[in-house]
Amino acid sequence: MASASLAVPSFPLATLHEDISSITQALRENGLLAIEMPSEYAATRNYALSGVCSCWNSLSEARSVLGGNSMSGLLQQGARTTVATATVGSTPLPLPTEISQICGADMADALDVLRDQVATASQAFISAWDQSIPLSRTPLLRTKHGVEYHRIHDIVKASTNLEHFHLYSKTIGDEDDHDLNVHTDAGLFLSFVPALDCTNGGDSSFWVEDRHGTLQPVEFADNAVIIMMGAGAEHWLQSPSQVRATRHAVRMPLGTVRAWYGMMHLVPTTAIVQEFPEPRTLADLQQALVHKRSDTTLQMRYQDDVISLGCGNVPVQESMVSNDEPTSPRRRLAMVDNASVCNNVTNFYCWMSCLDIPEVDQAQQHLEKGHGLYCVDPSVMHSTNNDVAQAVEPCIGEDGLFGSAMNEACVGSWQPKVDYLAAVPISVDENPLSQEEAPYCYGGSVMFHDGFQWKSTTCAILLFPQWVLSTQGQFIAGCFGTVLLGVLVEFILFQRRKVMKRIDQSSRAMRLTISAIIYGFQLTIGYMVMLVVMIYSAPLFMAVIGGLALGHVLFNAKDAVFATSARTTATKAQDTLSEDGTDKASQSRCCSEDTDHAEGITPCCQHTL
Repeated sequence: MASASLAVPSFPLATLHEDISSITQALRENGLLAIEMPSEYAATRNYALSGVCSCWNSLSEARSVLGGNSMSGLLQQGARTTVATATVGSTPLPLPTEISQICGADMADALDVLRDQVATASQAFISAWDQSIPLSRTPLLRTKHGVEYHRIHDIVKASTNLEHFHLYSKTIGDEDDHDLNVHTDAGLFLSFVPALDCTNGGDSSFWVEDRHGTLQPVEFADNAVIIMMGAGAEHWLQSPSQVRATRHAVRMPLGTVRAWYGMMHLVPTTAIVQEFPEPRTLADLQQALVHKRSDTTLQMRYQDDVISLGCGNVPVQESMVSNDEPTSPRRRLAMVDNASVCNNVTNFYCWMSCLDIPEVDQAQQHLEKGHGLYCVDPSVMHSTNNDVAQAVEPCIGEDGLFGSAMNEACVGSWQPKVDYLAAVPISVDENPLSQEEAPYCYGGSVMFHDGFQWKSTTCAILLFPQWVLSTQGQFIAGCFGTVLLGVLVEFILFQRRKVMKRIDQSSRAMRLTISAIIYGFQLTIGYMVMLVVMIYSAPLFMAVIGGLALGHVLFNAKDAVFATSARTTATKAQDTLSEDGTDKASQSRCCSEDTDHAEGITPCCQHTL
């Protein structure tokens, strides 16, 4: 007897943000929902996945050229061919150029359009998910370097999100056997298109385990993008909103071929995904699974759930390993001026930044094998069969220097040395991470574009190019200098009043000239204080406020202390005015040299130069 299909909540893309309560309920129930896309989406999906069916399956040479491979162990009863790419933050990496050559330019364009449409649905869902999470001072996620994330949007933007076009085929086994056993995907969530059966166009191979443990088939509409929550959403986020990771399986009819596309939204590799017994990051998890895996799949366990970081189901009993080796205290992702800023011990120059050296603890072994560290574009490496010479080209800037290109796809990669390409000159110590202290900051910026920051990996430039606060001592000195600058502003205000009173008997032209000079100096210092605030460094901002307040206390606090006395004097003077409003005697007493008035309190003195 056929099992009843599981109903999946569906929401139109245009009004997704208007039904937050229903979305929250869907995330709690089964962690699964569908987003209804505009009319052109269904045609794009059908055309793109049909191309995957015909191109991936008919051209056997595509399996090696495109980086996919047949894995009889990946599916229990069949094989899979895959084309992989990624989106770094909000920037999609290109698909291999060979797709245009093998499948045609129209097909390559359709695949990219489909990627864009799924990304649009993902961003809409992320926005709605953020709305469903109550505001809290407790971050949703934090990294080992102290960076805190309070929104899903910021987490995804800081991550590398994996994308795959899969072609599954089932050639052996029983139709009732699972081709992918019940498991939960890692990461925050997976956004994917309904699979396409290459024979009859439909698909009924996706099964979901509901809250009661019952496995039910699910059928999706052709015009939907599916959002499926992962283990990261359930276990890694410190959120009061409960989310259930979707337990699912794949059961394909014998002899069928199935095309599919999806994007796995992860968290930053430095994000802490386990707090107890000690903090561990996503990178620690990945490393642990690499050492323990027995197949091409990365997996972990959360209690009774099998968690997959790839596509398969090889269980791993321990989700984490303890690592007592010291780690670098900073994430090397700040723009720097040139390669000399990076130390080539724990970090190197790539993407105009000091990036962490990959596998730094194995650097000596790589060098002994004749390998070199290169700044490369991984998508080019993938599409050119690991041609290092071609892969470094997208990372060469206009100045001709390796790593100076503003290309966030560029990363470090150990590769066999190429004679005519200079590798990064790595310095190897017995324990580089402990012997080489990381710099206080890298590069320099006159403004932090992400808002106020208490500390940053980018050095603050204080007003002038030469004043780069690149050490802790320099930063502290910069804060003290900023305090003095604020005091100077109040001092100039005080001196301006005092000087103008002393030259009361001078000609109006002389008094106007002196007043303009002092006022110009006052504005100059005032705008310098404003520019310090615009650096968006919280300590420097506090130094500005502290300096202005201290200067006010030292020089101008009498404006507040004697304000009542000044108003009383002004009232008495007003009583002696004649009908036409003038009284020279009173004005003389008001502005006499023996009286020290606060600027702006006494009308007759306020406008007298």
